[in-house]
Amino acid sequence: MSEEKDVQGQAEKEEKGGKEKTSKSNIVLIVIGVIIILALIVVIILLLTRKEQVAPQAERPQPTRAVVQGNILTEDNIQDMFAETEPQVVVGQYEVKMAREWHFPRGAGISPDAFVENIEANSHDVYFDLFLGEDENHLIYSSPVIPRGASLDSIELSDVPEPGEYNCLMIYHLVDEEQNPVDSLRVMVPIIVGE
Repeated sequence: MSEEKDVQGQAEKEEKGGKEKTSKSNIVLIVIGVIIILALIVVIILLLTRKEQVAPQAERPQPTRAVVQGNILTEDNIQDMFAETEPQVVVGQYEVKMAREWHFPRGAGISPDAFVENIEANSHDVYFDLFLGEDENHLIYSSPVIPRGASLDSIELSDVPEPGEYNCLMIYHLVDEEQNPVDSLRVMVPIIVGE
């Protein structure tokens, strides 16, 4: 009988050991599941907050804009208002004001639309040289000095090319009071010589 009790005792111990192993593995699985769920919640929260930061323009609150008081812009006063607010050009820079495309008659003659203005806000007087294409050896026009606030029109080429369209190099030379070069600026100007 004592042998039966020993066998029965061993069977009960084995049964309890198996239950302990099963319950330990169940606890480990539950802990891993909880960790995965918490990680997913953290990722979802991060994604939702990131979307709020990159919300479309329409969803963002618009700043309140100041209301302009005083003058109302009309066709009658537009020139006066622009004259009052003429900005100054930053020292070391030059604002070019000219026709985008210059037309010249065949042979010789004054261009009906070529002009260059040295606005008052610029810091220096200027003159320019115009070259056929990008060849700085083929000068087709050299301007007189244009003081600040003055403009030059009635431009006539000194060397008129054959009829056609040309992309010409224009070099502006900024000069000081003694007409010594201070700086230069290069731009391309399309010219069209008539048929």
